[in-house]
Amino acid sequence: MKKLLLTATALCLLSVGAEAQYYGNSYGQPRYNQYGGGYSRQQGQSYQRQGQNYQRSSQQREYRSGTNQRTQQRKKKSFYVTPRLGYGGTFGWDDSDIDTPWSPILGVAVGAYFNKFRVEGEIDYHMKKEIYSVSYPWGSSKAEYSQLDFGVNGYYDFGKGSIRPFVGAGAGLSRLKVEATATGWGYKANASWTKTPFTLSAMAGCTFDITDMMAFEIMGRGRYIFVKEAGYNLEGIAGLRFSF
Repeated sequence: MKKLLLTATALCLLSVGAEAQYYGNSYGQPRYNQYGGGYSRQQGQSYQRQGQNYQRSSQQREYRSGTNQRTQQRKKKSFYVTPRLGYGGTFGWDDSDIDTPWSPILGVAVGAYFNKFRVEGEIDYHMKKEIYSVSYPWGSSKAEYSQLDFGVNGYYDFGKGSIRPFVGAGAGLSRLKVEATATGWGYKANASWTKTPFTLSAMAGCTFDITDMMAFEIMGRGRYIFVKEAGYNLEGIAGLRFSF
């Protein structure tokens, strides 16, 4: 009888243990766990990895979007300053027969951007150039020419790349000055001639970007001078354009 009771008790305990294990596997932690009720552990891990990948992709897109926006803002320029160095001459003086081939030119321009158009104010100076010198047994005489230009110029830039050709036109005033000196027999005499005529200019050149805010430019310019004795300037000019 005791053996029968012990056997029945053991079978009952085994049955209860099996049932607890079944319900534990069905409703316990492995089935309803931290990865979401009703989903298995593997499914929860898969969804978590997908969420992390999506978050990383969103962060990357946001970073790229912010970088592009900063780049566009950095490339957007409103004003510029351009120191210039050139070489040029004044030709075609009828009455005074003055030609000044190729004297150094120093200048600076301050301008503004309007999409593909640029407008600037410019000052440049043709350094003194000797236009004639004569020596006599009793003395000598010489004359020097200089020119100071004030102008307003407009340009149109072609293309959007790092190399952009451009054309332009301008108008302004030029202060023309001739200084003459004569010496002889113990004396020295000075004389000067000055005029400030109206001028018109035409330009063509090319811009080469160095950085987003700095570019090298080179151009040729012809300037007509509206004065009886004068004619025109021919100039080759190069400069560094600093934009901001």
